[in-house]
Amino acid sequence: MCLVLSSISFPSCNYIGSSVFESCYTLTSVSFPVCSYIGQYAFRSCSNLLSVSFPSCTYIGGNAFTMCSKLKEANFPVCSKIDGDAFWSCYALSRVSFPMCSSWSAYPFEYCSSLQSVVFPLISTITRQAF
Repeated sequence: MCLVLSSISFPSCNYIGSSVFESCYTLTSVSFPVCSYIGQYAFRSCSNLLSVSFPSCTYIGGNAFTMCSKLKEANFPVCSKIDGDAFWSCYALSRVSFPMCSSWSAYPFEYCSSLQSVVFPLISTITRQAF
């Protein structure tokens, strides 16, 4: 758990393992421009994280952003797969954009009560309790 870390930038990192930043309560911004893989629970309970953009990420692990209660925007332009509960209980999440996503597991956006804009042009099947 990090108690004072507010911003992180890893311009060359392409893999984020499981639980790496879990419960970093003071984290507000992240920058991983070439990251292609986000492991399960990677940012779970980062309650002050405001927005995330991963331009090269193709995979988001289960519960990766669960309980990021202040997260408002998520942008993953090349992500193709989202595992279960990835954004579960992100109450402030209002905009998500995943133009290349073709697959998600159950409950990806459950309890995201502020969602106003959702972009998933390639999804052909919506799983139970997706929203």
